[in-house]
Amino acid sequence: MSIALTVAGSLLAGAALAGCGGEVAVYRDLPVIIDGSLSPAYQEGDPEITVGDFEADGFKALADGGELPIVRARQGGRWIHLGVRVRGVGGRAGQLAVGLVTGPASGTTLVDARVTVRPTPAHGWLELRQAQLHVPKTDPEVAELAGQGATLTVGFDAAGERAEVVVGVVLVDG
Repeated sequence: MSIALTVAGSLLAGAALAGCGGEVAVYRDLPVIIDGSLSPAYQEGDPEITVGDFEADGFKALADGGELPIVRARQGGRWIHLGVRVRGVGGRAGQLAVGLVTGPASGTTLVDARVTVRPTPAHGWLELRQAQLHVPKTDPEVAELAGQGATLTVGFDAAGERAEVVVGVVLVDG
């Protein structure tokens, strides 16, 4: 209520002042000119992608040789969960491609997925907080994968530009 009174008081005071000197207040919108040179921070620089996970509100990058849990869902599915940051691409909407292949001895493809995504701009990056990707293995098969090395490939294609990263990981039964 005090805000309404303050605004009303300001309007009355402005009207009284305008009437004293015979001056009339003029309000107009000035034109805004954009020459097209400004671009979002995530579009600047060379294409770059970082894969990891979001803990609370912070991004934690997955280091080469880091652990990648295969999560067992309550209803029986098995998944990997990834957070992705990308920049240096021309558009927001794009294709996320994820491949997860076990070491050269067996060379089993665990994940081969392509998903259309629209990451959110934040801190100069496009962020995808959580990509949940199905791993079509049984619980005993997931248990056997624990401790094995694998190669995780994550790519993002948008507006004709591609960012890709390849990370060696150790699979963990999560």
